[in-house]
Amino acid sequence: MEFEQYSTETRLNNLEEWMTKGKTEWEDLQKIYYHYIGIESDLYNAGHYLSEKLKKSPSSHIVHYRTKNPIHLIDKVVRKRAEKEIDINQDNYLQEITDLIGIRVIHLYKEDWLEIHKYISEIWTPYETATAIIREGDKYDQYKEHGCEIKVSSAGYRSVHYLLETKPFNQIFIAEVQIRTIFEEAWSEVDHDIRYPLHTDNDLINGYLVNFNRIAGSADELSSFLKQLKGHIEEEAKKHKLELESKNQEIEKLKKEIEKLSIDTEDKNKLTDMIEEIGEKLSSTLWNNNIDLSQYDFSNKVKLPDFDLFSDQERLIAIQAKNISNSVDDTYKPPEEH
Repeated sequence: MEFEQYSTETRLNNLEEWMTKGKTEWEDLQKIYYHYIGIESDLYNAGHYLSEKLKKSPSSHIVHYRTKNPIHLIDKVVRKRAEKEIDINQDNYLQEITDLIGIRVIHLYKEDWLEIHKYISEIWTPYETATAIIREGDKYDQYKEHGCEIKVSSAGYRSVHYLLETKPFNQIFIAEVQIRTIFEEAWSEVDHDIRYPLHTDNDLINGYLVNFNRIAGSADELSSFLKQLKGHIEEEAKKHKLELESKNQEIEKLKKEIEKLSIDTEDKNKLTDMIEEIGEKLSSTLWNNNIDLSQYDFSNKVKLPDFDLFSDQERLIAIQAKNISNSVDDTYKPPEEH
């Protein structure tokens, strides 16, 4: 690949300024590029192996993986050399760029993270300490308790990151594993597509991304609440089933005792019918009226979402966006058909 081709495919604005700041020579980037092209299939196979192992972890819902796009790799080398002031070359880029293999493990409920964390800890010794990336205001005691470093994201990004080593041949490869909920995944994919790698400063876009992040967080809380609610309903249903079985046994005993009474058959039948009617009413009451969710305290297990999502400033941004949309609609004219 020649520099002219790279300069048309890069996602970096002001490429030459980035290269000058990082004292980056094109010949060094070429060496990294061609070396990476030569081993990318090995990296892909290593990613496949790791992802298959991670699919076996409890509570994993979706696992997918990828190898880094070669152009994106060169972009990252250029940026890191300029931003971190470190020399990244063919000899050390496999250690310095730790997301050449990227694996994402998606789970449904926030609390499922712990089971996946324990699974990873039992099988691998991480290359670095796991990092829990949270939004400001999030609870993080559980992450610290299990040995994670805490990093607060000003953009609202949430995920737990692990660096795992694998050695399919003589070469050690490092894979970045990201664990997050399905709602965190949806938000981060949109956010990444809008921002990365140039980190837009547009207030209107950022305002909507903030609101999207809050909605995703509320969806996570509501999902966990629904899981707790379902568990409680099932628990109560089991209790009521046992109660009903016990009552039915008592009714059968009463019916047998009636048969022993020294009274005529008509009176026995009346008593038996009365007992069966009581049993039917009792069964209906147990199944339909006795699951009292108001007695169950969810507050210690899950935080109910706050649906008042928008601040005054965020509402103002939304109004501005609507005005812009209306003005576009007013001026837009569809092309004439020929």
